[in-house]
Amino acid sequence: VCRGASPPPGPLSRRRAGLIWLLLFGVYAATLGIHSADHHRFAGDQPRYLLMARSLAADGDVDLRDEYARREYRSFYSGTLHTNGRVVAGRLVEPQPAGVSVLIAPAYALGGTIYYEVPGFAGGDLDRSEALFRKGLEIDPHYTNMRLGLARTLLKKGRGADAKRELEAVLEEKAPFNLADWTMKDVPDAKALLARIKARS
Repeated sequence: VCRGASPPPGPLSRRRAGLIWLLLFGVYAATLGIHSADHHRFAGDQPRYLLMARSLAADGDVDLRDEYARREYRSFYSGTLHTNGRVVAGRLVEPQPAGVSVLIAPAYALGGTIYYEVPGFAGGDLDRSEALFRKGLEIDPHYTNMRLGLARTLLKKGRGADAKRELEAVLEEKAPFNLADWTMKDVPDAKALLARIKARS
């Protein structure tokens, strides 16, 4: 066990992390055009990206020390997976080539959305939802759909002023991650949420 590692998760935490991991795995596998049950056709850095997704689901970060130590890649990679990363500020971080945020930022968005939408008794967690959205926005601050998710989470937590700032940032975005989604979905949704906040004040 690595120094500074969190205590072993309880049964509910393991079930919740397992559910989110399966969803992230399925989404990632779909982007590769492969069947998500095929554990032997991953090449190059693909297994490492999947391990990042697993870390996101279980720990809410991409520090892969524990995942490598426990060989958690065995469910989708039959050999011994060696890291290509290095320790930065006490965290094992894999190299992230240009464009990797296209893979990783959506994973944060998905994780944040799941923790937001799932009821608390079933493993939902607004604090973790907020943390995932914020970490994802550190990777890609132009991902306006993720900023909307953060705003919804903040509203649900009763932090209307913070939500308002995020919604205004969506409207003021100059280089959105997805221009079509920003135009057709994110801007109208942000305006509707701002109107709701105004009506409550």
